[in-house]
Amino acid sequence: MVMNPDEKKAKSYPSNYWQAMEGRCLFLGDFVEGKPKAQLEDIFPEDLYMEAVREAYSTPDLALGEEEKSIEGVVNKVIALFKRKRSDRFEKWRPAAVLRDWITSKPEKIPDEVWGTASRIFDEVNKAFETRNSTEQSHGR
Repeated sequence: MVMNPDEKKAKSYPSNYWQAMEGRCLFLGDFVEGKPKAQLEDIFPEDLYMEAVREAYSTPDLALGEEEKSIEGVVNKVIALFKRKRSDRFEKWRPAAVLRDWITSKPEKIPDEVWGTASRIFDEVNKAFETRNSTEQSHGR
């Protein structure tokens, strides 16, 4: 399971929940340097994500202002930007669709660091499944 940290929700889990999840619960912030509360969108450089937002919303002049730059997380920055500059609501799926299309049709547009981060995430997810599967097999499941 790959998770974004939600401190309020995490506090509601039983105290032994995270020990039971050992090896199966990964936080995206563990893969994005300097962003412990990272969301999936944070694996992309901010300028590339903003380019996807501008394309998704057909708004070539949309840019983060000083008000947004101090906010943690690119999605949170864009939400604040939309509240300040636009009347519509920001929908994460729209730039996600643009990024998906770039990944499949223009992979050269995606920086090597993104491919590396995604690869590390999938490696860890695969390890968690391998560990779980070998544990289940040793217990006859």
